[in-house]
Amino acid sequence: MALVAALVAALVAALVWMRAPAPAFVPWTYLAAVGPVLAHIDVREHRLPNRLVLPGFGAWAIGAAWMLLAGPDGGGAVVRSLLSGSAYALLLGALAWFGGMGGGDLKLGTLLGLALGLVSAPAAVLALPLAFGSGALAAAAAMAGSPKGLRRGRSIAIGPWLLLGAAVALGAAAVRS
Repeated sequence: MALVAALVAALVAALVWMRAPAPAFVPWTYLAAVGPVLAHIDVREHRLPNRLVLPGFGAWAIGAAWMLLAGPDGGGAVVRSLLSGSAYALLLGALAWFGGMGGGDLKLGTLLGLALGLVSAPAAVLALPLAFGSGALAAAAAMAGSPKGLRRGRSIAIGPWLLLGAAVALGAAAVRS
């Protein structure tokens, strides 16, 4: 939990470092506030409550509307955001359809795709591979480190790894800018 809180704080610092447009801070401020709580709930209960995830879409809509009103470059950022959010929804929706993850993970991932798209296309592209790569490493470590390991029917929480992937991708985009 402390790791996720530190990563979310680093995420907001990355936005500052990148000199991201102010409207992009709206969804990320919301995610910074609820990210650690979501990660904690997902690890303990393997669910991401709608009452915490869905308001993030409202925060994104406020940021996107503000971005559109902010100037001529705002339209491109909103289109990029919609494209990345749609791509995340399609990819994660396919995984949810086949039972690889739950609906909460789909909603959180779509929100992260939308929020990443407001800031950086490379970060939006990088976040999912980072999330699934780090989650796979954690699952392999759990299998190797436990006498019972992870067996068929057992699973790991995906939400914290989605948040981690987004935070690391945003940090990488900040260093690159």
